[in-house]
Amino acid sequence: MRHVGMVVILLCFLTVGCATTNTTTTNGQSSGQSFANWDFKNYEATKDLAKSLLKTWRLNSGFIRGALGAKFQALPSEVVRAMDELDEMAQKPIDELDDMELGYSLGVRVLMAGEIVLKAIERYSPEVLPIVLKILGIFS
Repeated sequence: MRHVGMVVILLCFLTVGCATTNTTTTNGQSSGQSFANWDFKNYEATKDLAKSLLKTWRLNSGFIRGALGAKFQALPSEVVRAMDELDEMAQKPIDELDDMELGYSLGVRVLMAGEIVLKAIERYSPEVLPIVLKILGIFS
């Protein structure tokens, strides 16, 4: 049952991706060019976001570590390592960080979120996934 649920989720992602690519290319503009234009327009906003998140990271990291206490070490090692890297990066003056470091700080946050979501799925999906699939009408 667990494998069936993962296959359904992967098929949904694949279907959405194919539909998006088809729509973009039929409008006469390649999806690569569209992404490049979007990325260029959002460059400054992305930098500002990374800087803002790093400014508050030490507070957030302290809160997470304090709230979890000894359970913090039970987090996936990738999450602990990512938090340590962000702690280190957040100690530097924000204006001295280059684009690579700012981008990396955002990527590490995505990594942390992904690892936490994967662990939650592993832990709770055997109980929750059948209910979700039934609600969606995929399986009775």
